[in-house]
Amino acid sequence: MRVQLAFLAEAATHTSSGSIAAIGIVIGRINVLTLPLGVPRLDLVLSLIFDKEDLGREHVVIIRPIDPDGKQFLQETRSAFNSSIPERETGIVHSAIMSHNLVIFRSAGLYLFQVYVDESIVASVEYKVHLQTLAEAEEERRLLGEEYSSREEVS
Repeated sequence: MRVQLAFLAEAATHTSSGSIAAIGIVIGRINVLTLPLGVPRLDLVLSLIFDKEDLGREHVVIIRPIDPDGKQFLQETRSAFNSSIPERETGIVHSAIMSHNLVIFRSAGLYLFQVYVDESIVASVEYKVHLQTLAEAEEERRLLGEEYSSREEVS
């Protein structure tokens, strides 16, 4: 078994074609001016590839959210499923979306969403909360404004 991808998003869903659609994908860090930070919904999107040796048995996926102090800050999420792989295929992809509603980040720092399959850690997805000063926020806004202005000049 191997991880194909793992990421956090504000919302994700399985489409009728079997793919995953996600909005508000979280990469890197989120800058905030005040804490605590409340996020209405946070989905962990996970895609695992199971090989022939994983055939026909139940697998348990566990998500353990860990705060900057190393403590679990949300209830862990568990999902169990059976893998079945047609004989001629080398692997099957199992995708899962594990949702957490109203997530509260009480302090700045690195939060981890640790992914376990059958009691072994297979991935750790980072969510860094950065407490920004007003000066940093204003500078970021200024730089973004310059970036958008230069894009308009090119068009």
